[in-house]
Amino acid sequence: MNVARLKPDLILRAHRDAVTALRIFRQGQYAVSASADKRIKVWALDDGLERLTLNGHQNRVTDVAVSPDAARLYSCGEDKTLRCWNLGSGQEEAVLRGHDNRLLALALLPDGRRAVTAGRDGLLKLWEIQRDEPPRTLEGHKGWVTCAAITPDGRQLFSAARDLRFKVWDLDRGAELASRTLHRDTIEALAIDPAQGFFVTASADGAIKRWGLPGYEPQGELLGHRHWVTALALASGLLASASLDGTLRLWSLAETREVARFEAGSPLLSCALDASGQLLAGDRDGVIYRFPIPPMPDGDAVFD
Repeated sequence: MNVARLKPDLILRAHRDAVTALRIFRQGQYAVSASADKRIKVWALDDGLERLTLNGHQNRVTDVAVSPDAARLYSCGEDKTLRCWNLGSGQEEAVLRGHDNRLLALALLPDGRRAVTAGRDGLLKLWEIQRDEPPRTLEGHKGWVTCAAITPDGRQLFSAARDLRFKVWDLDRGAELASRTLHRDTIEALAIDPAQGFFVTASADGAIKRWGLPGYEPQGELLGHRHWVTALALASGLLASASLDGTLRLWSLAETREVARFEAGSPLLSCALDASGQLLAGDRDGVIYRFPIPPMPDGDAVFD
């Protein structure tokens, strides 16, 4: 089967160090990038111009999330903090501390007022952002918690750690619902599509796997990456994956196969894809790439 070549139509020399996380918001109008240079930047995707730089983290920024109303941005980093920013003014509104080690991942609940952080201390913490109270701690993992994702209804949390365990949590009760070993190596990224009844995991062993909901049964494997898969993004039946092998790959989940690929000159640490058709990738050298989605083999448009 033919694999199309992804060609960037915009290249941003965005950061002085690795681009660790990317998110797209406001129907594809804007993107936010986080970096090992301690900075967070907001970009207009129509012209590629930087709109905002957020300074405050004292170490590598590892993850970011934007509230559903695009009024606030949340970030976490290796300085052990969760931070809340006003996207209108660019001001830092809160700095939250509670982990004993570096933070690796962040997931925002649909209400935009609560967030979960994952850390090297093996803990997950649920924060009420606007309330001055300690977070709820979810204990169960025995190693660094590498990634976290929340179902769109805000009721369940999926997490994975270096103990090789994938766990599902009831956020209302703070209770562990399931624990599985899904990969031979650490799961580094998660993406959930409960409307279609599945979720996807990616591992340091280079494998990407699809699992059914609610039973977590295997539904297929996507093979091609030759190194650690660092990030996943899911939209409109397509899955984007970034890897330390220097490739960004686009997969058709309906056909369970790779449909397009970009080969960078540097390891890729982040990617983003949304229903507007925007596709981004960030590399170790601080560069962000934007790609048009190529036509699929049947000639149909993927995004309207």
